[in-house]
Amino acid sequence: MINKFTPAWQITRVKARDIKDPWTKLKFVTDWLDKYPTYNNYQRVLNWVRMTGLPYSDPFKTLYHNKANELTKKSWTDNTVDDMDFKNFDINDLTKVFKDLRARKYGFQFKTPQSHIKFVTQLKVYLVDKGIDIE
Repeated sequence: MINKFTPAWQITRVKARDIKDPWTKLKFVTDWLDKYPTYNNYQRVLNWVRMTGLPYSDPFKTLYHNKANELTKKSWTDNTVDDMDFKNFDINDLTKVFKDLRARKYGFQFKTPQSHIKFVTQLKVYLVDKGIDIE
C-alpha cells in the first residue's frame, strides 16, 4: 500500500481543495503528477481522482472517470523515494496541511490510520520547533 502521508502529496492535495472549479482542480493535480511522475504519485493521484470524482454529476463525473482510465493506461515505473524532510517544504504550506489533517474525520466505520497519526505528530513537532502557532 502506498503511503499517502508525504509532505509533497499532502501540500498538493490541500491546495487542490481550495480550487472550486472541478476541471481546474483536476488539471492542478494531474499537472503535479506530470511534474513528479513516480509510481507512488501515480497511485496517490489515481486514488484522489477516483474519490474526488464520485460526488460530481456529469459532465464532471465522466471527466474524472475518464482521467482515471487514462492514468491506468500509462506505464509508471519510477520508484523514486519520497522526500519526507519537512525542511524542504514551505512552512506555510505545511501549516495548512497540519490544520487540514488535524481536522480530518474518517467516519464511524474507520479508525484514524496509524500513518495519519504518525505524520501529523511528526509535522506538529516540526512546526512547534519552528515557532509556528498551531492552535
